[in-house]
Amino acid sequence: MIQEAYEKLAHEEKRLFAHCAGKLIKDAPKAIIPFYKVVPSEIESKNGKKYTVDEDAFFAALCVRCLFEKIEGVTLEPDILISEGRKNPKISLEGYDRRISALMSNTEAEFFIPKLAKLMNYTLKITSNKIPDCDQLYWDIHNIGSNEKDVQRRWARTIYVNNEE
Repeated sequence: MIQEAYEKLAHEEKRLFAHCAGKLIKDAPKAIIPFYKVVPSEIESKNGKKYTVDEDAFFAALCVRCLFEKIEGVTLEPDILISEGRKNPKISLEGYDRRISALMSNTEAEFFIPKLAKLMNYTLKITSNKIPDCDQLYWDIHNIGSNEKDVQRRWARTIYVNNEE
């Protein structure tokens, strides 16, 4: 769904969306028209159930996808991509982990999305030929505020537990 929307954007629009990474759609007035040209009104989950699109989550995931415009490579789930970044020997692991911690402590989209964009932009610079699965990223952003903290727990497991083994 995100990839389909991404492919409908012109190059200039992709650059605009990449520049808007970290913002909510209400805070990106220049992106409103191109966004509504590509956003669907409903989306279907993996279990086949249809939902009204979460516009902030869709916009955020689309903007992140546009950050990776020039990358052609393997698509990884967002938590796996972040985990790959931890394997780069040239980074300060302490600094990277601080960014991850700041991201995971935010459960409201308006705070989570800017931290996510910063982390993804940094991850882009330290990983090569890898792009995030932005459909999964959409669902993760959409569900970030869940009381069960499923997204944060899954990401922590992938980034830290599975990485240490």
